[in-house]
Amino acid sequence: MTAILPEFCAEWYRLEGRTELERKAYVASEIKRLVADGAPLLTAIIACSDGRTQQIALTLVKRNDDGEGGALFERRDGWRLRLVENGTPPALDPQGRKLDPKDAGKLVVKLGTLGGDLGPEADAVEVAQWGAEARAARAQRGRDLYRLGRVSRLGDLFPLEDAVTILKQWGVGIAPREVRRDGQLAWLVEEIPVARAAEDTPSTAKPGSKARAA
Repeated sequence: MTAILPEFCAEWYRLEGRTELERKAYVASEIKRLVADGAPLLTAIIACSDGRTQQIALTLVKRNDDGEGGALFERRDGWRLRLVENGTPPALDPQGRKLDPKDAGKLVVKLGTLGGDLGPEADAVEVAQWGAEARAARAQRGRDLYRLGRVSRLGDLFPLEDAVTILKQWGVGIAPREVRRDGQLAWLVEEIPVARAAEDTPSTAKPGSKARAA
């Protein structure tokens, strides 16, 4: 499979020594260009080879702020990802369990660790619930240890952080290897740009109303 990714911030190296405001302005202009082109925005950002530029871009996207009080794109309810055509996802979930029949044909991904975000304010009962012994007991009973997400072939909406996590693990042209050592295809997920998502998703707008992109 050949991954052709949209170009993003190709001249970031020219900004060395420039102010942070100048760097953000350049990144914001590149985001707006991709949106106008109907390109897969998150995919292009995550594929960027410069980590600092990538972080600036993700921060701007999260805030939907061009740095001058304007929006980078129209409000959206999430980021739509889907399985690539003819891609076969693993038959096991991230804990090594067989997939539930309702998840057949879907990619089940790890989004985080349950109990992993407990802060210092958590009480002793909460902490003990997710301690090593409790987790081992949960695993033996086949219960969830991770927060899981599911990507179907039709496409599913995800919050920004979850979409980034999924694309880094399974994104076409983003995952470190196209095929993993066990033979499993790793380039399994593609982002559906907003313009295409509106075309691919059946309209539920009432007669006389205007449809709005997700």
